Amino acid sequence: MAVIRMKICSPTATRDVMFTSAKVTADVGVEMGIIDSAYDSAAGTVEVAVKLGEEIIRRGGDEHVYGKMGETLCNTRPAT
Repeated sequence: MAVIRMKICSPTATRDVMFTSAKVTADVGVEMGIIDSAYDSAAGTVEVAVKLGEEIIRRGGDEHVYGKMGETLCNTRPAT
């Protein structure tokens, strides 16, 4: 729930997604600010993802840090 609140800034959009199970297409997700961009094909998505990864590494990004951030954000297990 925290990730949804973090990604969807609009309270109305959050309510629609969480409580009415609104289906969100990629284009609507861009409009809502949930995702940064959308592409017409899987190949286009992969191409942009690879470029983004290369840019992160070129700037000196640490893949372990990004991996840990992903684990933390996507962890759905309750804290003990």
